[in-house]
Amino acid sequence: HLGSAREYSDISGKVSEKGETSPSTPYGCGKLFATKYAIMRANLDNLPINIIRVFNTYGPDIRNGVIPYIIQKALKDGIIKLSSPKKEIDFLHIDDLVNGLIKSIDLTTSGEIYNIGSGISQNLGEISNKIVNYCKSGQVVWKENKSRRGDPMRIIGDISKLTRSIEWTPEIKFDTGLNDTV
Repeated sequence: HLGSAREYSDISGKVSEKGETSPSTPYGCGKLFATKYAIMRANLDNLPINIIRVFNTYGPDIRNGVIPYIIQKALKDGIIKLSSPKKEIDFLHIDDLVNGLIKSIDLTTSGEIYNIGSGISQNLGEISNKIVNYCKSGQVVWKENKSRRGDPMRIIGDISKLTRSIEWTPEIKFDTGLNDTV
């Protein structure tokens, strides 16, 4: 089952699979409910179900999320409205996600939760500047008090449990993946 980082609370630092789950969006609540249901079924029916909580994914052909939003606005030479240049986000390239999910098929556990992300914090201010520079267009306007409801200021996944379990680590460096994406 694919879960989401949105199941976690807004916490400072890396969040492990044991981190507090207190979603603040309808999406996060729905994902947490599905996670709890999947774990219940795994335990009741002895099914080989694990939960992989996905952090923010980016890459070519990804249409949703902050990186595609910035790219689309910049390419249209538009105004890019963002909440805070101080926001810290864990981004995982789509190719690394796919490779991690393929390897996770071999997990021998059941009813376990694993985080999949880069495990590295990326600053939204720096990301937006890089994209504007790559595109040579667009202007970022910061709306410090206009964050989307439930949008955490900092969320970074502790991916050590998954990396130990399937001998997987993300391979694509953020700047390389961003350059390929733009």
